[in-house]
Amino acid sequence: MEFVVERDGRVTNVKVLNNIDKSFEREAIRVVSSSHRWEPGLNNGVKVRVKFVIPIKFVLNN
Repeated sequence: MEFVVERDGRVTNVKVLNNIDKSFEREAIRVVSSSHRWEPGLNNGVKVRVKFVIPIKFVLNN
């Protein structure tokens, strides 16, 4: 999963990088997109945009 944290902490440009079932893809995007505001990156004390690439693991219980 890849997304950008903007200078104001909003999460944008959310996308799934691997081919997975569309229902899992939609849920991963929904969860990340609706998350709280993040802390932006800092470069010499100035807030900057940061791209994140993180793993998302789905565990199915019977």
